[in-house]
Parts: sequence; structure tokens; C-alpha cells
Amino acid sequence: MGFEKYPNKEAEIELYKDIRNIITDLKNTGSKSKFSRLSADLNNLYEIAGYFNLYDYPLVDDYVSRPTTIFDSDIKYNIFRKNNQKFFDLITKELDYHREIAILFEQFLLNDYKKEYRPLAYINNFEEIQTYAEDFMKNFDLGLYEIYKNIKDNNHILIKEQDETGLGGLYTHLSYNRTPYLSFFLNNNIDDSSTIAHETAHAKQGRIMYNNKTYDNYNYIFKEVYSYYVQFCFYKYMNDKKIFVEDVNACFNNWLDDLCKYLINLNDDLNNINPSELQIYENFEYSYGILLALHFFDIYQNDPEYAKLLTNEFIEHSYKKEPYEVLNDFGLDYDEIASGDILRKYIKKGRL
Repeated sequence: MGFEKYPNKEAEIELYKDIRNIITDLKNTGSKSKFSRLSADLNNLYEIAGYFNLYDYPLVDDYVSRPTTIFDSDIKYNIFRKNNQKFFDLITKELDYHREIAILFEQFLLNDYKKEYRPLAYINNFEEIQTYAEDFMKNFDLGLYEIYKNIKDNNHILIKEQDETGLGGLYTHLSYNRTPYLSFFLNNNIDDSSTIAHETAHAKQGRIMYNNKTYDNYNYIFKEVYSYYVQFCFYKYMNDKKIFVEDVNACFNNWLDDLCKYLINLNDDLNNINPSELQIYENFEYSYGILLALHFFDIYQNDPEYAKLLTNEFIEHSYKKEPYEVLNDFGLDYDEIASGDILRKYIKKGRL
């Protein structure tokens, strides 16, 4: 069964049902905070519908104002600045130091890094891709697998082949204990399985944040840490199982390459007189998010059980303090992370 014929019909029915239910709740609520939250949920569901070219969904009528998501780019950045001010100031004060690192990585990428891009083996059905991800999650963290199974059983997974958006996957959090959605934009290869693991990790994180009533206060700089950590562990799992060995190593190296570019872009942004706020937000989120994930993954290589304990604690508690303090709490030295020593180690190694 090709991806283009994968039956999203049941998921589409659920999507439309959730849209209708949220519109009803919006009409009936008298709470400003609940209205804002529901509006964000509705906007997120409209976003999914747009990605999948579904335009016959119910619209908000005259009883409810057209929602604007509370996570639009400006507000996202303001929340980010508020939650990460000390960390932001620290990095801004050390521009020369970061610039030196960026120049080193730039030179490395241009002159020394002779990575060959290779096409990944084609997988022609979603069931196989899904099975690799599920087998990994069952072995890595049964709770992670159960979250994915629950989302799947509720028909909240939509897939399509990769398109011009360039998206790999999308986790859509819904308030008030509604089942989240996972959307996948697939390239028909083993990296799609890693995307399933990555987005399910976001769902686990979202559930913990929601249960702790801290979802809106989460430090956005840490939003990608756990997901990339899980994704790197998936690559290691497949490598150890001797399944698509060359492909998962190529995928891992691609992320190291991207991480170098994020670091370079971040330093360019911070040196810019009028930097794009959204650009800074995204480069912070991904550069330091992936760097931290790499540090946890390095721990996992030597002590998987300790790494699992540490990362679960990290999800539970990283929202409570300033990012710089969080790093200290988890024994992660800022200078060591910023220096890129772990990144250089894996780039030189060239393998998982």
C-alpha cells in the first residue's frame, strides 16, 4: 500500500469531530483563559487540515470570533524571552566566544567535513515504517509505546508523502485531556521511523507538562531536547540490531551537520543589528536543544538506565528554573556544551 493511498479517512472524521466539539465549547465558555486555550487548539486543528488539503471542515460562526493562536511567532518569542532571559543574556555577553566556535564549525563544514550524501533505501509501506518505530519504543520505553498506541487507536494519526512544506512530522497538543494528533510527511525511508519516535516523544513530554499543569510555562529552549535524544537512541537501536545500518548512521550524521549549521546561524543572528526574532527563537530552540540531546545520548551510550532516569527527570523538572540553573542541576556544564566538544567527538567518530 503506497503512502498516497494510505487511508486517512478515519483520522479525518476524528479531526472534524474535534473541530466541531471545540467550536461548541468556545460558544459555551465564559472563561477568558479557557477561550484562549480552546482558540489555540482550534487554530492548530485548522493548521493540520490545511497541511492535508482538507477544506470542508466546520468553520467558526458568528457566535465565536475567529481565533488567533496564542502561539503565533511574536508571542512565542516573548514567552521564550521571558522564560530564558538569563540564558539569553549570558550568550549575548559571550558573542566573541560563540563567534569563534561558529567560525571553527563553518571552516570545518567547508574544508574538513567530506561527508557524502547518500540516498536512503526505499520503504514502500507505512506499516513497515511504523513497525520499526513501535519495536524500538517497546524496547526503549514501554510508556512511550503506549502513548503512541493510544494515539493510533484513537485514529489521531495522519500521513502523506513529503511535500514542499519540508515538514517531517508534527505533534499537535490539545488542551483538556483531548488526545493529541501526530502528522507525518514521509520520505519512504527509515528516517520516517525515527520521526515517529521523535514526535511521540513530544507527546510524552506534552502529557507530563499537562499533568503538571505547566504546559504554558515550559522552557521553550528545552522543547526539542527529549525528542532528539529519543531519535538518536532509535538510530543506535537500529544500528545495534544491524537493520539499515548505513542508513541510520547517515541520518545521524545529517543531524550533526544540521546542528553545526544551526550554531552558525544562531551566532550570525546574535551578531546581527536587527535580527529576526523568530529566527533567533528557532535557532536557539534547535541548536541548544540538539546539543543537549547529544549530551544525554552520550550518557546513554555508556549507561542507558541512568540516561533514561536523567531524561525523565529532565522533562519533569526543567520548566521550574532558568535554563542555566537547570543545566547545573543535571550536571551539564554550560561551557562544555557551548564548546561543542561532544559534537566534535561524534563528527570525528563518524558513526553511532
